[in-house]
Amino acid sequence: MGTQRGAKARRFTRRAALFLAAVLAFSALSCQAPEADKAETPEPASSDSAESRDSTEAGTDPAPEKPDSAAVLFENDVLRAGLTDTEGGSIYHYAENGDPDYAEADYTSFYAAYGREIRITDVCEDADTGMAYVLLDGHPHYLGLDFLSRAMIFCTEPGGSHATEEDVYNAWKRYYVTRWNMMLPEIPLYEESALLLYSSQVEGPEKLSPSDFSLSKAVLQWQVPEKDSGILVAGSAGKLSGRFRYPAFAKDAASAPDVTVEELTNGLETVTVTAGGRPVWNDSVVLHHEEKENEDGSRTYTITLLDGLCFSDGSQVTAKDYLAFPLAFLSAPGKEADASYADQMGCVYSGFDLIDDMTFSVTIQASALPDANILSAVRFTAQYAEMWLGGAEILSDGEGCFLSDSFYERSGDGHYLSARRLRETAADPAVLQKYPFSGPYKVIHYDAVSAGASPVVILRKNDLFTGLPEGTERVSTLVLRHVDEGDVLTQFEKKTLDVYVGLSGENEVREALRYAEQSDGGLKTFRYETGETHVLHFRADLGPVQFREVRQALACLLSRSGLSEALPGGIDDAKLLLEDGGWIYDAKGEPYKSGIRFKRIDASLMGPDDKSYAAIDGSLQTFEKDGYYYMPLVLNFFGLQNSDLTARLAECFKNADFASSGMLVTVTEGSFSEVMDELYEAPLSGYYGGVPQMCVFSAFTRNYGSLLTDASFMWAVDPEEYRLFSQHFLLDPADIVWLKD
Repeated sequence: MGTQRGAKARRFTRRAALFLAAVLAFSALSCQAPEADKAETPEPASSDSAESRDSTEAGTDPAPEKPDSAAVLFENDVLRAGLTDTEGGSIYHYAENGDPDYAEADYTSFYAAYGREIRITDVCEDADTGMAYVLLDGHPHYLGLDFLSRAMIFCTEPGGSHATEEDVYNAWKRYYVTRWNMMLPEIPLYEESALLLYSSQVEGPEKLSPSDFSLSKAVLQWQVPEKDSGILVAGSAGKLSGRFRYPAFAKDAASAPDVTVEELTNGLETVTVTAGGRPVWNDSVVLHHEEKENEDGSRTYTITLLDGLCFSDGSQVTAKDYLAFPLAFLSAPGKEADASYADQMGCVYSGFDLIDDMTFSVTIQASALPDANILSAVRFTAQYAEMWLGGAEILSDGEGCFLSDSFYERSGDGHYLSARRLRETAADPAVLQKYPFSGPYKVIHYDAVSAGASPVVILRKNDLFTGLPEGTERVSTLVLRHVDEGDVLTQFEKKTLDVYVGLSGENEVREALRYAEQSDGGLKTFRYETGETHVLHFRADLGPVQFREVRQALACLLSRSGLSEALPGGIDDAKLLLEDGGWIYDAKGEPYKSGIRFKRIDASLMGPDDKSYAAIDGSLQTFEKDGYYYMPLVLNFFGLQNSDLTARLAECFKNADFASSGMLVTVTEGSFSEVMDELYEAPLSGYYGGVPQMCVFSAFTRNYGSLLTDASFMWAVDPEEYRLFSQHFLLDPADIVWLKD
């Protein structure tokens, strides 16, 4: 609700492309997946979905007194036309062509109005629902997703019983999860798991954590004692590209095998990450660190390195090796080579300084503070300075450091010569072994194509690496290559593989399990979680899914069918939700008795796309009667073609409970590009036809754990931020402050 379609395509930003999602509090279960596929996500304290459904008015929060910003009929605030004047003014003023004029929006976000003033000590908790609210002029105002997601990051000042920033962060997170559960912007289905198939000669996989598995971590714990060579041959479904120095260079997403090699060869990081995903100083690299709050609100971190840190060739690591990469890619030549790093981090850093050979500093802009996870921005790895800078020097004038003039020399056509060097270092495998490595391994061979075979990279243990616990034994040599899932068992029969990582296809997993069982102990398996959860994704500003009760009712029906446990319940719960939400009319606008339900909506709230909303085949349409519009309870679902999940969902949607509840779900299948065009309602790949139709999608997974650190911006209600960053196109009414009565 509250967003308009037009010819303008939303900018497909890197943040939106990642499809990050909020942390949720549900257990997720596959309809037909094996027991091991169950996934658990954190449960919030004081969250009760049933209680949150007992609101006396659709879309309002249960509260001691109705909060000002929640005094609206519809939980997503509006249909596409915006709220009526009697409800506080319209969200968007419309130009004659129907496009919103974002500059004239008559509201602001609650965070923009009050975010810098509210602290965790100001927050009260609703005893019945667990929802967070604050008192403004003596009246309770409930806190929405946008505010809570930002507060987790930017409002972490300790206070009261919350003695540390970590305590404050965890409190905000709990409130955020509780709100997320009530709003239900998407439905988690089941967590993706993968199978590790390995030779019994490999020791160590059974000691790994299924919830914290990665090949780069595993290699540091595995051993192959029965193989005199100490060589481990690992296969992966991902493709190697040779971009091991900078896997994401000039790419929307780095390949998993490239990232594995980068993690194993690039190390000595100043900040590491705990098992819970929180950044902490790396005591094996940093001797001393200081923080200084500056008068302009910025913060300077000064870092002194330990003596004795070495690259794989024995050369000493110095402070310059930590500054070379950021200085290079934040510079004009770096932006010419690939602007993505500068786009992402240029708004975070305000300066660097080289203090001495072993000490450097980095200053964080005031606009990026406070941030509970700001240490992540001070995580730098040791990267051989000459590799990125060539003959250029890092100089300091006492107020900051900069690159010497030679780095900015241009060719005859006006391009920076160093931009070409940066591209070659980042993407050309030919220069890969020219410079030393700082991680626990070093690349000794890379073959992009060998006699028609797949690319292969060989890593050897870096004996000079000091960043591992004392006594750690690891594989001496790792051979990593691409292997198609369909060829895995053949490779094991030929004894050309010791380990295969990431087997996920249902048929391939089934065959691998059977093969291992029949191997007389020669092969073993280890199932691990990928961290990705399959979700049912909503375009929450189109059709019935604009209304929270519809999303909740759908979750109840999927729960009964066994495909999700997001909202335990069944058909009676679904019917009650829909009745309370106003879905009490039939196809003639009469009181509902049977068939598909309709909702009566005031004409002043209906935008053009609401008025034309219909089943994909046109069989059920929104219609007008006596000054009201009646919208059918039809959800147009778009899933990936040839997908097991799409097939499961389509089967579940045929369940008699859907028809009995008065809901119809139509099913359309297409390619990922077609799904993305429909979701963003823009011809990103040339498929979108210009008429919004689809409101439910299943092409995506979420890494809920990763968003324990930062979910800000994805629930933005500010018009421009909403246009750029919104992923579910959902506006939380508690996040809106009207600028006029």
